[in-house]
Amino acid sequence: MLETTSLAVVNWLNQSPSTFSSNIDLGVGFILDSIKKGGRFGSTQSTVLCLKALVRYTQIYKGIQGSGNFVLYVNEKKIKSLAFDENSDFSMSKLDFSKDVYDEFKRLHPNDCAASKTLKLKLAIEDYKANANGDGFALSYLFQLEFKNNLPFTS
Repeated sequence: MLETTSLAVVNWLNQSPSTFSSNIDLGVGFILDSIKKGGRFGSTQSTVLCLKALVRYTQIYKGIQGSGNFVLYVNEKKIKSLAFDENSDFSMSKLDFSKDVYDEFKRLHPNDCAASKTLKLKLAIEDYKANANGDGFALSYLFQLEFKNNLPFTS
């Protein structure tokens, strides 16, 4: 399974990373989740193919190569903007918008926690400026939303 996933990831990266971005992210996630104690992936063949896929992935997605803003919109309203540049060090906690989404939901629906409420979310990159070298912008991301509500459904 690891060998096949690794070969697929390398192929998608070589063909069209933007077209296959969700498959690539899932494949790389599967590969990373499969690391065993000592940094290996099982057999020698699995380890070599997984490392080839991960190296190719890092060649394509070199990180942020410019400056701009990550902007979160909820129902077309700008909720939060985070500036970035080549020196930005974004950990998962810095890109965690869950509190912002929850606060906006509570503002829009202060007395109602019904599951039927809908929020339209948009994460955009705005005001992007390429770096001095003119390198392109390639960013791999996964937008995941999990909303938990401990209150019972309204009748």
